[in-house]
Amino acid sequence: MQPSAVDRLATVAWVAPLILVVGLSWCAANRMWTADAIAQPASYVDPEKGDVLQVLAFLKAGAAGKFIPGAWKHIAELGAPHGADWNDWPTIEEFQYLAFASVSRIFGLFAGLNLGLLLGHLLAAVTCFLGARHAGSRSLWAAVGGLAVGLAPFLFAQ
Repeated sequence: MQPSAVDRLATVAWVAPLILVVGLSWCAANRMWTADAIAQPASYVDPEKGDVLQVLAFLKAGAAGKFIPGAWKHIAELGAPHGADWNDWPTIEEFQYLAFASVSRIFGLFAGLNLGLLLGHLLAAVTCFLGARHAGSRSLWAAVGGLAVGLAPFLFAQ
């Protein structure tokens, strides 16, 4: 059964504020209110112990057109002296990296990563809301769940 126009409008009426609250919360938590702030690296706890260096390398390679999903990945500019060989393990997020690399090509490396992180929060919130609504939850509880998932502390720790 297809949702009616009224149902779609009601969904938008709940999703739009959800996106606004999660987006503003992310900006407040990361102190990123201007384009200049978004273009700066976020505060990462122990970056050498996390994935941020690898993700930045993927974004940089993708922005340069050297990270193609499904293709062999040997980046001569990284991993001296013989280049970086990223064929040792499967990477299931290749299309996400390619999308964020495209953003990085336009706005810069750190802005691409930061906008990708923001998009992750927004998509988590909206997906939880829509999934809960599809499962039969009331809109208010679906929105509460969306806020809980979209503002989850582990997402901010990434």
